[in-house]
Amino acid sequence: MRTRQQAAALIALAIGALALTACTVSGTPKTANSSGLVSTNESTSTSAESSSSLSGVEACSLLSATDIAEYDLINEKAKVQAGDSICSWSLKGKNQGLTIGVQARTGTGDLNFSGRQTERISIGKYSGIRSITPTSLTRCTIFVEVSDTSTIDITTNNPDVDDDTTVVCDRATRLAESIASRLP
Repeated sequence: MRTRQQAAALIALAIGALALTACTVSGTPKTANSSGLVSTNESTSTSAESSSSLSGVEACSLLSATDIAEYDLINEKAKVQAGDSICSWSLKGKNQGLTIGVQARTGTGDLNFSGRQTERISIGKYSGIRSITPTSLTRCTIFVEVSDTSTIDITTNNPDVDDDTTVVCDRATRLAESIASRLP
């Protein structure tokens, strides 16, 4: 039975990670190829990369040991997708997941939120956007606007709860506040 829960959680995390690739940057859609990697037709300037305050930040390093323990997070998995650091976890004993993405070269103004319910929010000293994606995953993403050209996104999902986003948005918001409190 435990293996079935872990498999379901991994599937939920994979879908959440793929959802991150559905955003568009500067009008150019990012699409996942068969290997799961994301490609665009745009080239990225190395000077833009080096000037970002999030350049080189690893997504897995953004959660504290306290955050990990409080939410009972397990199965940490790090990867790089379209040049962005992404880290995902499962919630122990639950069919739920969490993904954090560091978009060092993409501000929220560059993202396409079509098909999502969005709301402007404050995350500590930062502005942000709460985005709810109406799917079977009951997914909520908090985008922390670190600068005009860099964003941290925290996505939580709970496929066991139909349309109630309260639990997943509350978790994503608290984690975003924790992360934002430690940013320079």
